Amino acid sequence: MTLPAWTSSKKWYAFGLDYQNDGVVGVNAAKLWNNEPFDFVDTDIGLNPIAHLSTPLLYPGLDRSYEDASDLFPILANMLRGIAPTRSAAPLQRLAPEQVQADSDSVITVLLSEDGSLAAGQTFTHTVVVPPTPFLQVSMMADSALFRLRKPDGTVLSPADTLTAMGLHYFEDPSTGLAIYSVENPAPGTWVAVFDATRTTNGQEYTLTAEISTTKAVVLDPVTSIVYNNGSVRLRASLQNASLPLASTSWNVTVLRPDSTTFTVTLYDDGAHGDSLAGDGIFAASVPLGPQLGQYVMTAQAMSLPDSTTYVDVTSVELAAYQDLAVLSSEVTLSRNSVVVGDSVQIMAIVHNYGASPVNNAAVEVWDDVTGYRLDSLSVNLTAGGSANIAAPWVVTPPDTHSIRVTVSPFTLSSEVSYSNNSGIRPVIIGQPVNEVEPTHGPKRLQLAPPIPNPSTGTVTLQFSLPRDADASLVMYDVQGRRIKQWHRTKQVAGTHHVEWNGRGEDGRPVPTGLLFYRLSTGGQTLNQKLLHVR
Repeated sequence: MTLPAWTSSKKWYAFGLDYQNDGVVGVNAAKLWNNEPFDFVDTDIGLNPIAHLSTPLLYPGLDRSYEDASDLFPILANMLRGIAPTRSAAPLQRLAPEQVQADSDSVITVLLSEDGSLAAGQTFTHTVVVPPTPFLQVSMMADSALFRLRKPDGTVLSPADTLTAMGLHYFEDPSTGLAIYSVENPAPGTWVAVFDATRTTNGQEYTLTAEISTTKAVVLDPVTSIVYNNGSVRLRASLQNASLPLASTSWNVTVLRPDSTTFTVTLYDDGAHGDSLAGDGIFAASVPLGPQLGQYVMTAQAMSLPDSTTYVDVTSVELAAYQDLAVLSSEVTLSRNSVVVGDSVQIMAIVHNYGASPVNNAAVEVWDDVTGYRLDSLSVNLTAGGSANIAAPWVVTPPDTHSIRVTVSPFTLSSEVSYSNNSGIRPVIIGQPVNEVEPTHGPKRLQLAPPIPNPSTGTVTLQFSLPRDADASLVMYDVQGRRIKQWHRTKQVAGTHHVEWNGRGEDGRPVPTGLLFYRLSTGGQTLNQKLLHVR
C-alpha cells in the first residue's frame, strides 16, 4: 500500500510490547515495515503519528494502556486511513536500532471530559477552545445520536468530509456507539461538538472528550485520592512544559460536589496557604470536602500567560465514611497468665469500631489456629468510635503450643478502610507466662524489603514488616520528587504486609520508564527502597 501524500512530512512513532527502543522515526524508515506501515499484527508493532508511547490517546470504553488494549492498534489505523483496518499475513519487521531516535516529548492534554444525558429529539452543542496544536481529537460515545464538528469559521464537518479534506479522519464503531474525529493542525479558536438526536425516540447517556497533542500539560496532584469523614485535601497543580513547571500561570479551579453543585478554589504559589515553596511554579491549596459523601471532581484551567493559551486537567477525590473494625493482638489475653492442659480459662479481647457510625451485630469468632477448632462465636453492638469487651471459654487441650485468634468479621460492613486489622492473635505455650510469649507472627524490627521483581515490567510487590500494631503509609516518588502513588493503612497488625502496584499513578495512567523511590513511614520511623520501573 502506498502512503498517502499528506504523510510525506510526518514523523511516526514506533511502539511494541517487546520493542524497547520506542521513538520517532521518519516516514521512509516507517516504510521498512513490509511496505505496509498501516497493517498490524495483534499486539506486536504499530505506527502512531500522534502521541508518545507513555501517553497513548484515550478512547472512551477502552483501556488507556496499550499493553491491555490490542484494539487500540486497529482503531488507530482506522482513524488514519478512514477505512477498516487490515491484518498483515506476515509478521512486521522491526527497525534497526540506528533507525530509531530519542523519545518524543509530546503529551496528550485533555481539554474536555464530560458525561451527560441527551433527551430524544434534542440537538445538543458543546464548545471547546482549542489552542494552537498539531492534533485535535474529539470523541463521543452514545447509542444513536449523529455527531458533527463545527470549526471556528462555522464550517460543519461530517464523516463524508474525510474523503476530501486533508488531515481530517473519522472512525465509528456502531456496536459501542463510539465516534472519533481526528484533525491535524486544527484552526485555533472555538470548536463546537454537535449531537443531533432529533431522529431518536429514546433518551441516552453520552460521553464526550476532547484532547490535543502538545508539549504543555496541566498536572493535578491531590495528596490523596480518598478522604474520610469531613475534611480537606491538599491539591497541588502545575502547568508544565516538557515536565518543567511554569511560574507565569493563571488558574481557575472548579470543584463539582456529589450533588452537582460547584465551588471555586484559589491556588497559591506563595509558600503559604498549603504551598511549600514560593515561585516554583507548583501551586497549591487546601480543598474542603463535605458534608456529602462521594466523588469530588476537580477541574483546573491553567492559562499560560505568555501566550494566553488555556489548558485543562481533571482529577477527583473521594470523600468516604470511615469504616473500620479491629481486634488488636496486644489486647487478646487470658484470664490466667499461665495455663496447663485441663485448665478452664476465659479468652478476653476488645473489639474496636474506629468508624463514625454505630455498628450492630458485628460477628466475632474465636479460634485455636493450631488445632483448627472454633472455640466460640458471638456478636457485639458497637457505638461510633466505641469498643466492646468479649470473653470466650476455653478448656486447654494438647498440644503444648496454641495460637488463639479473635476475629471480627470483615463482612459486617459494606467496606472497610483496612481488613488487615480484623484479627488479633495471642500465642500460648503451656506452662509459660502468656504475656511474656513473643508473638511468632511479628518481626523484631521495622523492615522494608526490596521490590519484587526489580526491575519491574508489570505488577510489583512491595513488602514491609511491622514489629507492633501501628498505622503505616507507603509513598512512591520519581527522581524529581513528585509523588507517583500513595498507600495509607491504618491500625496494621504486627507482621508482614504486602502492597501490589500495577505500574499506574494516582491518575490511573501508566507511569513512564524510570528510577522510582518508595518510602515506608510508621511510628516516627522511615525506610526507603528504590525500584527500576520499565514500560
